[in-house]
Amino acid sequence: MNELDTLEFGEVIKKDLGSENSSMLRGISILESLASLREPASLAQLMQITKMPKASLHRTLAIFEEAGLVVREPGGKTYAPGERLSRLALETLCHDSVSAIRHGILRKLVTDLKETCNLAILRRGELFYLDRVELIGHYVCTCPLAQSCHPTAVRAVNYSWPISLKMSALN
Repeated sequence: MNELDTLEFGEVIKKDLGSENSSMLRGISILESLASLREPASLAQLMQITKMPKASLHRTLAIFEEAGLVVREPGGKTYAPGERLSRLALETLCHDSVSAIRHGILRKLVTDLKETCNLAILRRGELFYLDRVELIGHYVCTCPLAQSCHPTAVRAVNYSWPISLKMSALN
């Protein structure tokens, strides 16, 4: 696998980071690995995935922790994406170059269904609109992105969520 290969949602990257030619790319690969696991990871798990030496990995994670990109879970044994990394992911999803295709799909859905359509994500127990297109009369209207919303506003999407996400949304 090289840097240009795409991954399926949730696929864990397992590659030798020795082939990365800069410490910045190795750091990004660590963050990608951590995010793809979907649960906090121990140093040993990250060493296995990234094939990095323990000292280098620990030093890089400490820098990321200080910068808010990763956090240690209670007990200090595992790492998870931090607020800054989560915010970067959300801002990337809201960027015009990323949102144009999904917005076009939502506009077509609104036109075909004659209903307002929302696309929202669950982020730390809150729902956020990534995109919303409303049908007002005969006009299709665009709403601001990344707005916090009430769970009932996206109740139709709720039926397709895995049970674990439904439960965390209720807590």
